This record gives sequence, structure tokens and C-alpha cells, in this order.
Amino acid sequence: MASLLKRGLVERFPDPEGGMARKSRPTEEGLRLLADDRACSREGVEMVVSEWPPNASSGSTPRPRLRPGFP
Repeated sequence: MASLLKRGLVERFPDPEGGMARKSRPTEEGLRLLADDRACSREGVEMVVSEWPPNASSGSTPRPRLRPGFP
């Protein structure tokens, strides 16, 4: 948490129900980086899946291995 706070990706605020308790939430920059990371991950999965046969994700055909030699 300290690293996220230091980088400005999250901020702390008082818990309205908790006296001295604090909550945290992502900053605008944190949300932007999270969206970028998710998009990159999604693109990587789409690239791998695009090489699969058309019915591979339906379970009607065996799924190809992601890496040769990996069970």
C-alpha cells in the first residue's frame, strides 16, 4: 500500500463510520494505469486465442496447448 500511495496511484481518506479508521481508493492516475494494464492483458489473450480453431473455446474440440511441450 505504501508504494501505491508514494506513486500517487491510491489515496487514503477518513472512514466516515470508523473514527480513526482510514479507507483507500484509486486516484485518476491509478485508474488510468489499471485500464491500460487490463487492455494490454486483454490484447495478449486475444492474440493467443485468435490462433485457436473456431470451436476451441466451446469445448467441442480439444483446446490447443499454449506452449509446445507444456501439458
